[in-house]
This record gives sequence, C-alpha cells and structure tokens, in this order.
Amino acid sequence: MCRSGENCLKILIFLSTLMIGCNATQERGEDFKVGVSHTILGNHHYKIISTGKASEESIESEDMFKKKVTSCQAAKDMYLKKISSLEKDQKYREFFLNVISQKSSMDNIYCEYVIEYKIPEIEKDK
Repeated sequence: MCRSGENCLKILIFLSTLMIGCNATQERGEDFKVGVSHTILGNHHYKIISTGKASEESIESEDMFKKKVTSCQAAKDMYLKKISSLEKDQKYREFFLNVISQKSSMDNIYCEYVIEYKIPEIEKDK
C-alpha cells in the first residue's frame, strides 16, 4: 500500500486525525460546565460528575494530547477532592471508585468524568 516511509507516515497521521474526530465520546465545548457535583444515592454511595478544563499553556500551544491530559487530570483532581470531603474517615477511597463514563470535548479542552463511589456493605453473620 505505502511505497515510501514518508507517505505511510502521512497516511497514518491522516487516519489518526479522522479517528480522533469520529470519537463518539466527544462533544462540543459549550456542552461542558467546569466544576463538580454529586448526588447521594445511599449510605456511603454517591454519583459524582466532574468536569475539568485544560491548562492555558496547553490551549495556547494547541497540542491535542496536552489538552486532553490536563483537562482530564483537572477533572480527576476535582472528583478526588470531592470524595475526600464526603468521606473524611475513609483511608482507601480510590478502591471504591468506579468510572461510569469519561468524555472529552472535540477540541480536548474539556474532560468530564461520571463516577460512582460506593463502600460495599458488610453482611452480618446470622
């Protein structure tokens, strides 16, 4: 299919760009609101929605990878801080997190996580 390495690289970059643009988990930037919210679903059971924004440096550099990394790290930091405030006495909070979904804006400036946090109830012997 490719006869020269340069042509193969161009085709690979083009196909990668198409795949990024067709990702079903990406949405328009205006669909995102930066911040974190939670819903109490039960005792030690929460649903958390956290949306982060990419760093200004990554936005200015127009580096898609850096924007995705910094926006998702910001969202992760927010949901971890929220869990820390909700479950102050729990040491190993990360073990009880379940990522329900993660999506990014098409330009990777915004990243949203939907998280479920639940400490399993211990069954008592009869």
